[in-house]
Amino acid sequence: RLALGLLAALAAAAAPSEGWNDRIKWLRLKEAEQLARKEKRPMMVLIHQNWCGACKALKPQFVGSKDVEKLSNHFLMVNAGNEQEPMEGRFRPEGLKGGYYPRIIFLSPQGQRIEGVVGPNPEYKAFYNSASTVVDAMKTALQKSGVDLNAEERKRLAAEKAQADAAQAKHQSTVPAMLQEIFNRIDSDHDKVLTRDEFAVMITKMGGKAPDEKQYLGMCTSYGVPAGLTFEKMSEVYMQRGPDEIRNVYDKVVGKTEL
Repeated sequence: RLALGLLAALAAAAAPSEGWNDRIKWLRLKEAEQLARKEKRPMMVLIHQNWCGACKALKPQFVGSKDVEKLSNHFLMVNAGNEQEPMEGRFRPEGLKGGYYPRIIFLSPQGQRIEGVVGPNPEYKAFYNSASTVVDAMKTALQKSGVDLNAEERKRLAAEKAQADAAQAKHQSTVPAMLQEIFNRIDSDHDKVLTRDEFAVMITKMGGKAPDEKQYLGMCTSYGVPAGLTFEKMSEVYMQRGPDEIRNVYDKVVGKTEL
C-alpha cells in the first residue's frame, strides 16, 4: 500500500508536457514548490496558451534545443499552460493590461521571483521568442541561484587528467627495467654510456640508418651528454615520451614483448 501510495503521489505530481518536450520532467506548480524547498532547487515556470501564436512559434525551438533540455535538469520545471496558469502577482505580466504569452518565470527555492532575469525586450520581461534567449535566461537564473554550471565539466576534465597522469606514471615506472634490458644487449662495456658503435647497434636493430661519429656526438651534445648517451639521460627522455616508443625499441632490440 505504501508503494502504491508513493507511485500515485508521483503520478499526481507529474504534469503533461503538452508538446513542450516529453523528455523534460514537468511538474505542477504546487508540487514543484514543495520539492524546491526540500531540494533547494530553483523553478522555471512556463506559462502558455494553446491559442497563442507566439507560443506556437517558440514551442518547436524549445523542444529542439538540446541546451534547454540539458539545463532543465538544474530546475524543477513547471508546465503552467492553459487552465493551469497561476494568477498570483509574481506570475503576472508587468504593467500590462491583458498580459502576454508565453511567459517564463524563474523562482527561487523559497518561491520568490529571481530578480534580474529578463527576456530580450525589457518591457516584456518574461517574454522569450527563441530557444537561445531561453537558454541565456536559464543560465542567468542558475548563476543568480549559485549553481556552478562548469562544475561537471571541471570534474570530467579532472578525471581525464587523473587517468592520463596514472597512465603516464605507470609508463614511467616501467622505463628503467625496459631500458636496462636494452642496455644489456647493446652496452658491451657495461658502463651505462653508449658509444657511437653501441648506439648504432640499437638503430640497426630497429631498421634505421646509424649516424656517423660526428652526427652522434652532435646529438649527444644537444642532449647535454657530449661524451655519449647515458642510461640516465635515455631514461629521462623515454619517460617524457609515450609508452609506444620505448616498447618499439624494446621489441626490436630485446626481441620479446613482455618483460
